[in-house]
Amino acid sequence: MQVSLNPFNLTDTEVVFSWKTRSEIDSFVQSAFEIEMVEAEEESGFNWHLKSENSDKQFGIKYSGEELTPGKHYKWRVRVIGNKGQTSEWSEYEHFCFLDELSKHTNAKWITYQADIANAQPVFGKTFKIENSEKIKNAQLLVAGLGYYEVCINGEKIGDHVLDPAQTNYNEYAFYVHYPVPAESFNEDNEIKILLGDGFYNQNLVWTPAMSYGKPKVVASLQLTFNDGTLKVIDTGENWMWTNGPIERSNIYAGEHYNASKESVLKNSMDGNWLPVSLAKSYPPKVIPQTIKPIRVTETIQAQKIIRNGNKTIFDFGQNFAGVVELNVSALAGTKITLRYAEKLYPDSTLDIRSTGVFATNQEQCDSYICSGNSTENWMPRFTYHGFRYVELEGIENPSKGVLTGKVLHTDLEQSGSFSCSSETINRLHKMSLWSLRSNLHGIPTDCPHREKCGWLGDAHVVAPTLIQNFNSHAFLKKYLYDIRSSANINKSTIAFKTNFHDRVVEEKPAGIPFMIAPGKRNSGMASADWGTAVVQLPWLLYVYYADTRVLNDFYPLMKQWVDYIHEQGEEGIIKYGLGDWCPPGAHKAVDTPIPVTSTAFHYLDIDILSKTAKIVGKQDDAIFYRKMKNEVKQSFNQHFFAENSRSYGSQTANALALEFGLVPEGLEKEVSNAIVENINTKYDGFIHTGMFGTGRIFSALCEYGNEEAADFIFSKSGYNSFPYMWEHYDATTMWEVLPVDDYYDNPEKNDQRRSFNHSIQFGFDAWFFYGIAGIRPVEEEPGFKRITFKPGMFNFLKNAGANYNSPFGVIKSSWENTDQKFRWSISVPPNSVADFYIPVNASAGEILVNGSILKFHDVKTSKDGNRYFVLQNQLSGAYSIEVASANLVQKNKNAYNQAK
Repeated sequence: MQVSLNPFNLTDTEVVFSWKTRSEIDSFVQSAFEIEMVEAEEESGFNWHLKSENSDKQFGIKYSGEELTPGKHYKWRVRVIGNKGQTSEWSEYEHFCFLDELSKHTNAKWITYQADIANAQPVFGKTFKIENSEKIKNAQLLVAGLGYYEVCINGEKIGDHVLDPAQTNYNEYAFYVHYPVPAESFNEDNEIKILLGDGFYNQNLVWTPAMSYGKPKVVASLQLTFNDGTLKVIDTGENWMWTNGPIERSNIYAGEHYNASKESVLKNSMDGNWLPVSLAKSYPPKVIPQTIKPIRVTETIQAQKIIRNGNKTIFDFGQNFAGVVELNVSALAGTKITLRYAEKLYPDSTLDIRSTGVFATNQEQCDSYICSGNSTENWMPRFTYHGFRYVELEGIENPSKGVLTGKVLHTDLEQSGSFSCSSETINRLHKMSLWSLRSNLHGIPTDCPHREKCGWLGDAHVVAPTLIQNFNSHAFLKKYLYDIRSSANINKSTIAFKTNFHDRVVEEKPAGIPFMIAPGKRNSGMASADWGTAVVQLPWLLYVYYADTRVLNDFYPLMKQWVDYIHEQGEEGIIKYGLGDWCPPGAHKAVDTPIPVTSTAFHYLDIDILSKTAKIVGKQDDAIFYRKMKNEVKQSFNQHFFAENSRSYGSQTANALALEFGLVPEGLEKEVSNAIVENINTKYDGFIHTGMFGTGRIFSALCEYGNEEAADFIFSKSGYNSFPYMWEHYDATTMWEVLPVDDYYDNPEKNDQRRSFNHSIQFGFDAWFFYGIAGIRPVEEEPGFKRITFKPGMFNFLKNAGANYNSPFGVIKSSWENTDQKFRWSISVPPNSVADFYIPVNASAGEILVNGSILKFHDVKTSKDGNRYFVLQNQLSGAYSIEVASANLVQKNKNAYNQAK
């Protein structure tokens, strides 16, 4: 059960209910539901009841009762009625606090400090008394501290969040966070202290000083409810005080510098050195609840080895990741310890910082700590994070491994998917992809965790399918979409990219057309056709995977404006401008797909999605209009780019995009897929040559059209130009900006060593592992996995594969093995879903076993992938065990394909 709040662009926060059903009854289909909601703590007579007849809906149900009270606690429960008349028990009550815009909760004021006399990051404080603190019934804290904050009450940190709140367009809105505070936190005499860091709000060190929105500031309300119903509120205002804190400076890129000799302001009672605050004159016009998961420390990593270089010690954590380190040290007062971070070492084992973006930021990732001399000191930076594997420590002699501990930081999304198979290479790629994915979730989907930390739209639409498969990212991506929209709201003269990244002009960006980056003041110009497509693709993905029709309605005007704007830039439907298939092996000089091909392909995809969206949201005339436009662009695309003689669009990426988007003339799909194989074998040494747009689609383009053997060869290949080369030669533990599959990183004539070793653009194929190998596929006509297609892949080449996916209806499972001339398949369909099973019958004599019973069949479908399937349709919820005779090609000679090539 879950209550979600949608605070964006609404007069009042929308309350939405959802639930998942557990049923021991197979074939369960919900036919009706009842919801009951009451106040959680008071007998006020409030009771909202919704009874829906003839409805299988179990998520996206909106509250429609009387106006709710901000800050009030409510509870709700649900029961469901099945298709056979069975009624469930009432669920347990689920509690929630109704959160609205902050101004509806409190009269607290934004406060700040006298920056001209500050020499450190500020700490704000307030003392207060509580008589009969043991009679506190509940306490809650609402706080928005910009850029980042940490709150302590009586010396104890409140909550386990870090780097709160998530980055937004602060000129439009900021987030506040709601914390329940334990009643035992309070005494008769109390202090609340709020430590602020610059974060992105006052980021004025990297790019330009104009990136700053202003000096740090905070608004907060501590609300105490007593057993007798009385309320005590401590709001920020003129009666608060401030002082310099122990963080002498911090920057989200450059790091944090902490002086422990000054941390008495955190540990000791407030004294006469504290100064009156100032009321902030400028602040975000709207402060709304943070509805995405917070950033947390999600994992601890121990150093694998240490390397001593004179008075410096290198700590190798054995894994590239995003986060910080915790320092554990005993040293004399005044001892300064410096920490520098990098992803690689020079051959002499000294730190090589080039890949972390120094060329762009002019800043190293560097933290420092001045010891207090008080016994063992433990410290972790509060208001920065880094991307690194290696840390250089200077300032103490011969430190042990335990002096530094790695702390992995990222938005703590719930894991929704898992995958494994019999291929060590594929499993390794999946693991590396997950590390890069987690390294780039920090309130927004970022490109890299060191150089830029920006929400590039191109990176976001490339990574989104993989993100959705692995983590519940519904609220996270929706938040990012609102960031895109709020960034786009202005008219502005800005750069526009033309024929390539370096061909730029200044143009007027219309309001509604997005920037290349969101959110923030660094926008890098007007979105190109191949980056801005995110405003169309992301709402559609949220619809397909989560059945979110609200997001389609909300963003339809923006999607439509985008498609119309890009279409006006074209000639005969061909879009000539963009950035192209970024970073194939060999980087930009090696791009072999013309920009007009990729930009036009994405424009076609956008039109296709828009025409389907128009139908869903009831814009029938639009649906007809954009279907016509789509057909015209398809015809023009093929006239301009399709070579009849070679049955190819000219490159692996071009062919993969054309196949996935449906641009290939009907009946020629197999030949276009064959052209990919030809290109792989004759031009690129039996390996892929794709950038960010092609890497995620290449394996589907091969396997969906009968070229699984070519895909298997790519995954089986080793040595130069192979996936294993990344970890066997380069010791990679994450996915790099340019895949290290050849000598690019060894050859200074090719590479200046500035490319990131932890990037979000090169693992789009991880989503295909779930649907293309394990075989779990959504059906867009019945979204949110209401209907599921189970269709396994690579079963002639892998011995086994399996995946789980926690869909809106519940956990979906698909696990198969192909051994001993038997294909055995275990499937789980969640309650209230329906599924179609594509059962491989290449070697079957017309019989299969389903849950131990013989099933005879006659109708066999030969798929475009070359395999024969019997399709068992409309299977309701439950567990299925399927067994069928197999040709068992797993034992084939792995060299056969190479010899044939």
